[in-house]
Amino acid sequence: MAFLPMVGAQEHHWLDIGWLDVPVDSAAKPPEDDANRQAGEKIYLLKCYFCHGDRGDGEGRSEVYRMDPRPRNFMPGKFKFKTVSGDEPPLDEDLYRTVTRGVVGTAMPFWSIPGEPADWANYRYLLSPQERWQVIYFIKTFSAQFKSGLRVKIEKLKKELEKAKSGSKEAKDLKSALKVAEKKLADYDEARKNNPPISIGTGPEVTPGLIEAGRKLFAEEGAGCAKCHGVEGRGDGMERKNDDWGFPMVAANLTRAVNFKGGNGMREVYRTITTGLNGTPMPSTLGMFSKDAAEDEQKRWAIAAYVHHLSETSHPKVDRAKTVLKARRVEGTLPADPKDGLWAQADLMDVPMTGQVMVEPRQWWPRVNVITVRALYNGDQVAFHLAWDDRTRSLGKLAEGQKMPEGISQVYPDAVHVQFPARLPDGPEKPHFFLGEPGKPVNLWHYQADWEGESSRRSPVEEQTSSGSRRLPASHPAESQQVNGRGVFSNGQWQVVMVRSLVTEDVQKDIQFVRGRLIPVSFAVWEGDSGDHGNQASISSWYYLVLETETPPTVYLWTVLAVLFTGVLEFWLVKKARSARPPREQASS
Repeated sequence: MAFLPMVGAQEHHWLDIGWLDVPVDSAAKPPEDDANRQAGEKIYLLKCYFCHGDRGDGEGRSEVYRMDPRPRNFMPGKFKFKTVSGDEPPLDEDLYRTVTRGVVGTAMPFWSIPGEPADWANYRYLLSPQERWQVIYFIKTFSAQFKSGLRVKIEKLKKELEKAKSGSKEAKDLKSALKVAEKKLADYDEARKNNPPISIGTGPEVTPGLIEAGRKLFAEEGAGCAKCHGVEGRGDGMERKNDDWGFPMVAANLTRAVNFKGGNGMREVYRTITTGLNGTPMPSTLGMFSKDAAEDEQKRWAIAAYVHHLSETSHPKVDRAKTVLKARRVEGTLPADPKDGLWAQADLMDVPMTGQVMVEPRQWWPRVNVITVRALYNGDQVAFHLAWDDRTRSLGKLAEGQKMPEGISQVYPDAVHVQFPARLPDGPEKPHFFLGEPGKPVNLWHYQADWEGESSRRSPVEEQTSSGSRRLPASHPAESQQVNGRGVFSNGQWQVVMVRSLVTEDVQKDIQFVRGRLIPVSFAVWEGDSGDHGNQASISSWYYLVLETETPPTVYLWTVLAVLFTGVLEFWLVKKARSARPPREQASS
């Protein structure tokens, strides 16, 4: 399949280049005629139908039900990335940018790479500029929102009218539909002139004042931003709804720039705010803030500046390649409160999460993309701080007046676990990173939201042992439960702390923490209101924890003394060797 090489190519070459910055090769644009549409059809049936379907309805053969978001259904003519506002169809140039860049974070691949290589013979799994234009011409025939699609619809109506019985209700309906389509075709060019693309410059200078103005507008009821995206922008303000294609959707988490599929620069945010995202509840805000065009534009730029600032500052900057978390030693009691200021002094690591797809029931698309982990320890205990974004706090049952989320048959409690090998491995070999394996058990510290404050439990965290995913983890006896914890949910984010002694008496089931050793650790998160439960979870592979050890001052002292001793010894040996040589030999020296 021509599609398959692209799956492995999703590095993604265009990750740091916004949609607006994709160069449009107008010089390679051929005439939009039948010959080029037919060439585009051949390309589509070779490269695109596998996901988008041979009718352009988004029902391809690649098990599209597993994809989130689903492949675009071209028939309604609704597209999210464009430079025209409202329900207007995109320009050819808009479609060219999307085909070229792909959609980062989805199954839609890029069909070119930055720099446009001159020798396309070496890049046949991609599409040349001319081929991209041709496939765009064919895609436009799927929808009556485009002129070519209107012509296809008119021809189809005429053929159906010829077959319909004269004077019948069917014939009257077809004549009416044909009249509307022909009128729309006649007025098409004029209608497009009346809705020109928006102009997007470089934008104003970003100042603290501009960001503050955007923050106030974001929170105002009239703008409605916080109503859907939440007070802190994590997408927790809106209940799950279906989009215009009938699939469940949620408001974007604006604190994670990776969620901005069209690019995360301020200009891209401004474009989205201005044009809206067609097919979703995100509206065009053109003219929403003021009747004065200049003032209206200024306010949209202010919101864009604030949202961009939010995505840049809401999460600490962490090296994405980091695989070892250092637990710093502190004196005194470890913080049990997730909001304690001492956690700000801890080393942290962002752990990427993926869907559990190895055993049934699988989770094809992770509901949680990243979990931020911190760790501290003292002479007796070790503590972990886990934080991840979640739009709703789920306790496994609907609150009074709450509706069941779209596309979900049952809700479950939010949960998280930290996983260690039950016994610290001597070499590189570790248990399986998802719930261990027979003969190589893992020690789990499992927090569950509905256990918080439950009187029958000493802690909302339970210690468990697992020897593989084919059976449920076994809870430790009550007398062996030693992990304490606490979870706090606020404004679309969970923060959970877990604390345990460094060493325990149960050396067979409990991980024993040894200073200076690399200790394997992994994580799993369940977003209950999305249906996560059991094996359906967002999981990580193995990472490492190390309890930092301070180097005593005597180590440095002995090093200095050793260097001095070596220098003195060497000087003495040289002097002795010279004094032992004959006088003539010394003179020649």
